[in-house]
Amino acid sequence: MARPGERNGGTWGDGWKDRGGPPIWGLMTVDTERGMVFIPTGNPGGSFYGGDRPGNNLYATSVVALDAATGAYKWHFQTTHHDVFDADLAAAPALIDVVRDGKRIAAVAQVTKMGGMVFILDRVTGKPIYPVEERKVPISKVPGEASSPTQPFPTKPAPWSRLGMTKADITTVTPESNRFCTDWWDNEHMSNNGAYTSYGAEGVTVVFSGTIGGGNWGGAAFNPQLGYLFVNTSSLATIGRMVPGTGAEKKGACPQQYLEDPWGEPTGRRLVVAADRRL
Repeated sequence: MARPGERNGGTWGDGWKDRGGPPIWGLMTVDTERGMVFIPTGNPGGSFYGGDRPGNNLYATSVVALDAATGAYKWHFQTTHHDVFDADLAAAPALIDVVRDGKRIAAVAQVTKMGGMVFILDRVTGKPIYPVEERKVPISKVPGEASSPTQPFPTKPAPWSRLGMTKADITTVTPESNRFCTDWWDNEHMSNNGAYTSYGAEGVTVVFSGTIGGGNWGGAAFNPQLGYLFVNTSSLATIGRMVPGTGAEKKGACPQQYLEDPWGEPTGRRLVVAADRRL
């Protein structure tokens, strides 16, 4: 993480102290021709509550480019600000070539969990090849939380997975499954307000894509002859609610809030969510 006084520091408040993460647990990618390594980073510890780490929390949930020989910083691009979604980058960045305006550009493509979005960045500079827009997203109402009011959205290519879901999107594969899931939705007061809906304290929040949705560990493969990027994807929601902590949590592990399962039974100190494919 970037600490005060370091490049891009001051994005954690005091939350950089005694904190676990952001980890680097995914696969790195090396450009041997340019001597660069591209690193996908994870989310901060307390995955779903960031009240004690105000700011964008660099370099969490980012692509970081380094000199492969010296480890010197080249550039970074953050795909999720102030991550309270467990939107860590699990997939290895893919080295691709993009032809734009007749010019071939060496690029790196990073697939994400969030709505099946892929960010295509100039391999040398880290600048997006296609425009990326900062768009307003739902604001967390969890006490003490200060979620980011905007998140980056690539304008090209379009998301390949849904950015959210409503009650109308519940499965209709059989009348029984629709009835079961609709009753579950109603009884638990489930809701989703679109992309980057964070877990709330009222009812049950449906986060879509969830913690193992979108483009996850499977990553992406590039076929240079076809110019196609192939992605292994999952349309999967995660559900849960935030409740006050017990005060026994460790620093950096959500000291004031933690997530409980959708049936109302506290899951304990560690943040746990329940995923269900039936939705």
